[in-house]
Amino acid sequence: MKKFEIAAIEAVAKGYSGIWSKKDSGDAYLEIEGRRIGIVVMTTKARARVPEPRLRFDRVAVGLVGRLQANLSKSVPDGRTVVVTVTAPIWQDSKTGVTLDSELRRLLAARKARLNTIIHGNRIEIQVLRGGTSRTAKLIGFVHNPQPDPGLLFDTTRSCRRTCHRVARHIGLYFV
Repeated sequence: MKKFEIAAIEAVAKGYSGIWSKKDSGDAYLEIEGRRIGIVVMTTKARARVPEPRLRFDRVAVGLVGRLQANLSKSVPDGRTVVVTVTAPIWQDSKTGVTLDSELRRLLAARKARLNTIIHGNRIEIQVLRGGTSRTAKLIGFVHNPQPDPGLLFDTTRSCRRTCHRVARHIGLYFV
């Protein structure tokens, strides 16, 4: 096994509080709570270097996302997660938060899955993801710098949710 494959397996084992082992055939297994699960590490070809979205954790960004989570936690139906991206810097954060709150409620009522809009000069993208449980996060918010497109954030969130739930069902764990 290559170093990066071992590092990936160790990260998964640590994340699930498991122990991994390797057979002579090169197969790797993860043991969690007495269950043995086969692990396959796959790689993809390197693509052109695309800048990653840089997330913002300043007071305005954290406050906006926190208010949205608090206001909408009861409005998002079970089995759904709303993912919101806002391009920084945030202009008129209080007004943007109020308008965004009403837009999110309207989107949920209309049972639509996507919205791209500009609110008070802020570029905002929203996606409603399906397939969660009653314990899945209701709203995930990202505030990022203008470049590049936030599509990577949606793809990563969707992929992480899908993978976590698939593994959880397989080994009987439940995520909050």
